[in-house]
Amino acid sequence: MKAVELIARKKVNVLVVRTVGEGPFHMLRDNFIKILRTPEGADTAGDILDRVQDLEEITTPAE
Repeated sequence: MKAVELIARKKVNVLVVRTVGEGPFHMLRDNFIKILRTPEGADTAGDILDRVQDLEEITTPAE
């Protein structure tokens, strides 16, 4: 959970991840941080930025 605290302190408003667990999911949402799913085949930040318009929002935590 310390990672989420750091992310919130740095005033991040969007996070791109493959999955997110229940605890961090709720902490991120409580801090108004939008959570987006890393697209399949995206291995670098450049890959993600090239497809930023197509990123899907994560609305439920991973099971």
